[in-house]
Amino acid sequence: MNLSEQLIEKQEAAIDRFPKLVINKMLKATKDLKETGIEEKAKSVGKTFDNETLLDLSSSEVDLYKLLDGKPAIISFYRGSWCPYCNLELRAYEAILSEEENSDVRMFAISPEKPDVTSVEQDVSKLNFSVLSDVDNKLAIKLGLLYHLPKTLQLLYGKSVVKSTGTKDANLPLPATYVIDGEQKIVKAWIDADYTKRAEPSEVIKAYKALIK
Repeated sequence: MNLSEQLIEKQEAAIDRFPKLVINKMLKATKDLKETGIEEKAKSVGKTFDNETLLDLSSSEVDLYKLLDGKPAIISFYRGSWCPYCNLELRAYEAILSEEENSDVRMFAISPEKPDVTSVEQDVSKLNFSVLSDVDNKLAIKLGLLYHLPKTLQLLYGKSVVKSTGTKDANLPLPATYVIDGEQKIVKAWIDADYTKRAEPSEVIKAYKALIK
């Protein structure tokens, strides 16, 4: 089962589990977010991927460009380990990157989640990609990915967001995946205001490998 199929299965399970009123609020929030044009406004193909100081899992400051080291990379933004759709995505990358033919793929997963929360919620010992924290969403702002969680959704999972990020501003990045070249230019981008949809990892890796042939 590929990631898209897993995400659909997860969404169908949520529809069965939650009251219709709650599902309708979630769907409306996604529709409203799409109508802001945030997907089109976010940095995409042809633009330069911005630099920022992030935190690694030990809470040490790291310069993203130094980590990239002038080499192609996959960079994926996710909302946090409280998000079941994000967890499916990360596990899908964990699986595909464990395959021998993908052992040289460089990937960075970025969220506003505090490093200490990630270390508790994720089995970091199994990760075969780097996980970084975008404190206060500074990088997400530069890329045009940041949005404010509407009050209807804050009532549903606002506490999880606060615990994850350590702030009460209820701001999150759109789930987005980029493939960038050695000069930090974006060559492929998957940006969707619908948090239940993600790029298929096999397609992302295919785009990455096209850069390193």
